[in-house]
Amino acid sequence: MAHTAYLPIIADRYGAVVRHIFVVGLDLTGIEMRAQVRLYGDAPGPPKVDLLTVGNGNAQGLRLVEVTSDAIGIPTSHVELVISETTMEALPYEGEIGDVTTLAWDWQVTIAGRKRRLAKGEFQITGDGVTGAEVAPANRIAPFGLPQRPVADVWSSARMTFGEEQVTVKIDGADLIAPFAKKADDAATRAGLAETQAGLAAGAAQAVSRYFTTRAAGEAASAVDQAFATDDGVGNVIYYKRTSGGSTEIGRAVTPATLQSPDGAQRVGYRGRDVESKLDDGAISVMDFMTKDQVASVRTNQGVVDCTDAFNAAFAEATRRSRTVIVPDGVYLVGNLEFGTQNEAGQSFSPLGLIGQSKVGVILKARPGLTGTLLKSWSVAGITFRDFSIDTTGSSAQAWSAVWKPGPGPSTQNVVENIIATVHNNFRNGTAHVDWGNLNDTYPKNVTVRPGGFTDYSNCYISAVQSGGLTAMEGVIWTGGYMNFGCQNGELLHCWGHGMQFADGCLNHVSITAAYMYANPNRSAVFWSESQAQNSGLKALILIASELNTQMGGIASYFDINLFSTLHLIGCEFIGDAPKLFGAIARGDGIGPALCKIQGGTYYPEMAVADVINGTGIEVEAEGFRNAGTSRMLTKNRARNFQPVIQAQGKPAGTYTTSSSTFGRAHRTGNTVRFKLRIGWISHSSTGIAEISGLPWDIQAGGVDGVAAELISLGSPSTGARAAIADGKIIFYDADNNPIPLPSNGEVILSGHYSAEA
Repeated sequence: MAHTAYLPIIADRYGAVVRHIFVVGLDLTGIEMRAQVRLYGDAPGPPKVDLLTVGNGNAQGLRLVEVTSDAIGIPTSHVELVISETTMEALPYEGEIGDVTTLAWDWQVTIAGRKRRLAKGEFQITGDGVTGAEVAPANRIAPFGLPQRPVADVWSSARMTFGEEQVTVKIDGADLIAPFAKKADDAATRAGLAETQAGLAAGAAQAVSRYFTTRAAGEAASAVDQAFATDDGVGNVIYYKRTSGGSTEIGRAVTPATLQSPDGAQRVGYRGRDVESKLDDGAISVMDFMTKDQVASVRTNQGVVDCTDAFNAAFAEATRRSRTVIVPDGVYLVGNLEFGTQNEAGQSFSPLGLIGQSKVGVILKARPGLTGTLLKSWSVAGITFRDFSIDTTGSSAQAWSAVWKPGPGPSTQNVVENIIATVHNNFRNGTAHVDWGNLNDTYPKNVTVRPGGFTDYSNCYISAVQSGGLTAMEGVIWTGGYMNFGCQNGELLHCWGHGMQFADGCLNHVSITAAYMYANPNRSAVFWSESQAQNSGLKALILIASELNTQMGGIASYFDINLFSTLHLIGCEFIGDAPKLFGAIARGDGIGPALCKIQGGTYYPEMAVADVINGTGIEVEAEGFRNAGTSRMLTKNRARNFQPVIQAQGKPAGTYTTSSSTFGRAHRTGNTVRFKLRIGWISHSSTGIAEISGLPWDIQAGGVDGVAAELISLGSPSTGARAAIADGKIIFYDADNNPIPLPSNGEVILSGHYSAEA
């Protein structure tokens, strides 16, 4: 039987290839030799390299250098293979710049008129040459990523040993044959396994031909070493071999009944272990605890077969094994689900998580008439709830009650995200549809609680109240009801809902950003406190770039809060017809007044901002707060220079020349403006009652104002003259309270204050 050695050649492109091959067991004296390099095996046409037998050591080709014999007469032929530098540079290129070029080669000899291949393999040209690379083509693709690598390292000398049944290749100077040896070992292993399996098959065939109803019957009818078969009564065929003392099991047939049995997964292998062990690596599927009818109801999205027992069994198993429960897409009709347990000492035990396949694909639907709570969870630290929906329509059940920290020790860093709860108005027991009780350092994200076919704003949709810690929410929606919120530090991002109640007795320091908050018609406000009692209020609230909407009509105010320190509104928009910023029961919960600080934003003209300054214990300080209807801006600490104008009442300003000392300066704080002015004139062209106009900001009718005079020089007599604000102008009166006429020449220096329109 002829054998061919696998001998890849790895060569540099920019130099001659010289390889020395020692062929042990063959005398190649006088033997014609030929080797070729082609693009690939069986490639038609002329070869890329054609090496013939040569006698000159400097020539390109195959040269027999010498033949030696060992002590027992086994010959070794030393052959030199040479490919010139010119030939190498002319060979084709592959791939990107720097990639290996892979061709194919073999070596053939003619012995006694018969051709025989001695060696074959890849002929690979490395792509890392530097010196001489100027001859490389310039139009190749630039390198991207790691370059392709050759199959082996460059060698200069190899030894091939030919025997009757085998050929051995050894690369001189390095153990580079290990990959080939590994392939050979693997093949031998497979061959041995095949032989073993063949033996088992033969034994099984013999055993099947001798089937008995019981093992004892098979032993009684069999001689020693003879095989027979029986079964275990549940569909598993078992093969035995008769021994002198009874029989030994030699194998089992894998049947559908075998694989469907409780231990069927133990009989299928996977990378050195059984499938049951592999499946135990991951989460627990609720489908593993369901009947065929339950599975069919879920898969067809009918939700008509109750799956409560399957869920609770999965939760119990996951708690015992510390696993997560996964729920494939489908509609699951359920009753009261118990996610975890709690012992008498108040310690909680639960699975590591409840994870659905998709947010809208997994629906836990309450069975008709269900009461109590659909999903009740006790949680320890690090529990995950994600990607499922709850639907309590048609029932009187609470959607979800989570006792996050029922016993000793913290319950933190729980994950709650991508959940929808569709709730029903029949649940009216005074608690929330979704109750995240004592939500300690847990951050719900992308959770929606919405009504199922009803409108009743008195419902509490979400309750997230804890005595301490941090609560952060993002993308949480409660539409149609309100949220009850309480924590030590809290943050809401991108949330919206119908009102927010700050829980009694919680140390709330809350920041709300980019929210869209509707008023709750049942509470007639957007934000309110559960208690107006002292030391029960909101410590601090910051709203940033949020919109507060009271457009549903009949809303009294935006805030009815019990505020301890600060309400800070930054760039917020107030939309709707609520007449007041603060409601009738809003108050400052402290020794001194609380502060409402408004920076930027807009409000509708229906809201009388100035009304909040008195009577609530909350002071308002505004800067850049613009009326969306009038475009007027309520601001504080705003200075302005102005030009006072002296004119006759009810007439055009006329012409006159002012003195160089004329000026006007004003300073506004809130809606209070303080000013000082001086104007001197000569040769005024108008006649009539003297008045000064040009004051900045519109003067509020009926507001608080006053004018003090340092100098009034309006001709004779000026003794006892005074100034006052009337109809937005400054008018002058004599000692008898008669208006003073406008003289052609005069000068006044005045200071005063007035209330500006918001």
